[in-house]
Amino acid sequence: RNRSDSPRIMASKPSTADNRTEAKQQANDEPLNKLLKDIEKDAAKVSRDFAQTVDALKDMNAQLEAVSVKHMEVVVQSSQALASTASNVTSKSRSFVERICKLTQDLEKISDLERKIKTTRSALSMLERLVDKRAGMPSTRNSGSGASSPRKS
Repeated sequence: RNRSDSPRIMASKPSTADNRTEAKQQANDEPLNKLLKDIEKDAAKVSRDFAQTVDALKDMNAQLEAVSVKHMEVVVQSSQALASTASNVTSKSRSFVERICKLTQDLEKISDLERKIKTTRSALSMLERLVDKRAGMPSTRNSGSGASSPRKS
């Protein structure tokens, strides 16, 4: 047998043709390797940018939550102030209505008193006329004026 045909010798000693094929393959792989490295760099940049965007969104979300809490506090305070104002207005309105009712009652009493005064005045006029007739004095009353002449004693 020939030594060059031996598998051991072939494995340990690459041929020139194999070296050329491997060099050719490396030359072909070089642009692909460069492209792969560029893609890896771009992917790393995109990943960093994405992480920064996520962080910025988290910050914005936290700020929005803080603003929302502040707005809710303002709404609660405004609601409480409005409720207090409504309560005050209701109380004052109730008091005002009570006063109007009392005034109405007082006006009714005044009207009753005016009627009683007229009735009493009319009764006094009649009584005066009766007294004058019994005393024999002519009635000197002006027609319904309510003024009477002085009596002789």
